[in-house]
Amino acid sequence: LLQSAGLIKLDKSGNELATVANIKENPKKLKITELDASQTARSLTSVDAAVVNNTFVTEAKIDFKKALFVEPKDKNSKQWFNIIAAKKDWEKSPKADAIKKIIKAYHTDEVKKVVDETSDGLDQPVW
Repeated sequence: LLQSAGLIKLDKSGNELATVANIKENPKKLKITELDASQTARSLTSVDAAVVNNTFVTEAKIDFKKALFVEPKDKNSKQWFNIIAAKKDWEKSPKADAIKKIIKAYHTDEVKKVVDETSDGLDQPVW
């Protein structure tokens, strides 16, 4: 997220599990302290800024519309998308028709509306 915001650059080994050790450039000389994700929202009382994921933004009742930066939906954020998954060869399963119905029902404008309403726009359907 910090790289997407243009605040740091990660070395090539930095991926979705990047740590402070993967920072290649930090031109603003930001002091970055790693915390467990569940502690990031609480840390806002003692830091200038924090990277807080959706789950904890919602729990802490933080107005995400006032965020300094919201990660865009792109190839970098794709790794965080929630998906419906099934076993290999699921289409041969006796439950295949039911699974197809679930997938079809999930990919509707009605579900998009519910997701938007229940997350105040924070969660974004990607289908």
